[in-house]
Amino acid sequence: MRAVGAYQARMHGIVMAAPGYFGRQGPFGGEWEHGFQSARAYYRAMEIWWRSDEEAGADPALVAVARAYAGRMRPRVEATFVPPRFTQANCHAEQFFAARTPGSWAVTGVVDMEVALGGWPLLDVAGIAFALSHPRFGGYRWWRPWFEGYGEPDIDLFRLVLAPRRRASSLPAMSSHLLRAGGPAVMGPVKPQPFIVLGEIRSRFRIAAGR
Repeated sequence: MRAVGAYQARMHGIVMAAPGYFGRQGPFGGEWEHGFQSARAYYRAMEIWWRSDEEAGADPALVAVARAYAGRMRPRVEATFVPPRFTQANCHAEQFFAARTPGSWAVTGVVDMEVALGGWPLLDVAGIAFALSHPRFGGYRWWRPWFEGYGEPDIDLFRLVLAPRRRASSLPAMSSHLLRAGGPAVMGPVKPQPFIVLGEIRSRFRIAAGR
């Protein structure tokens, strides 16, 4: 996982000439924007998710807290899209291939690039961390060595991009922990849901980020 994290860090370090899909129009064309390619499109997508949650019966107070937190973070989010960087946009742990090397591992390839674009790669980070923290892995937090290879993300923005990864029917408790005003940035084991200990990321991987 350290090798995969380091490999993704190199991918995400690639600066693109322009935001959006590669080529003149990308696979969809027209004026449509992927939610990973601009702050405007990302916030538009979040609002759709929140409205869906409200219609599905989510706690209105929870949705209001999520909206308020997103509003406070918007200037920082807008800054992260400049310059646009390589973003896989459909990132999952099982897309990476690795081979054993003497004393370590090396990434030999990655698949599923049909929606890769210039945008905000932290959204890829949230996707893979979300998957690697799932209880189906038997309680071992695979995201720890991954972050050792990748480096520490901006914790406040990381909380933001994880928050919409819940649905009213599946992850309300996760968002509650993430966005609780004045509370610790800690995800407890919300069974059978994924969990991520954000406070531990802050302390454990500060050295990896050079601070």
